[in-house]
This record gives sequence, C-alpha cells and structure tokens, in this order.
Amino acid sequence: MTTDEMFDVLLETLGAEDFLNELVKALSSDEQRENFEFIARMHDIELDDSESED
Repeated sequence: MTTDEMFDVLLETLGAEDFLNELVKALSSDEQRENFEFIARMHDIELDDSESED
C-alpha cells in the first residue's frame, strides 16, 4: 500500500479532525513546531512567537 493509499484509508476511516489530531500527536514537539511553521509560511500566516510553548 502506498502512503497516498494509507492517507486515503485513514482519512476516510477517522475523518479529517481525528486524523489530523492523530498525526499531530505522532510528532515530537520539535516536529510539530517545524511543520506548523512551514504550513504558516506556505500560506503567509504570521505566527506570534511571543507566546510560550505548550
């Protein structure tokens, strides 16, 4: 099974919100930060760095 097929099965089975939550939980804090910053940058979203980390 390809990763695209895995993605489709998990998305269909879990639904978008639960699938996203599971993906985020599977990442370390550093990986989460890197991915969130990348997504924000790709969509021209300004993230406020002054707030403390969770």
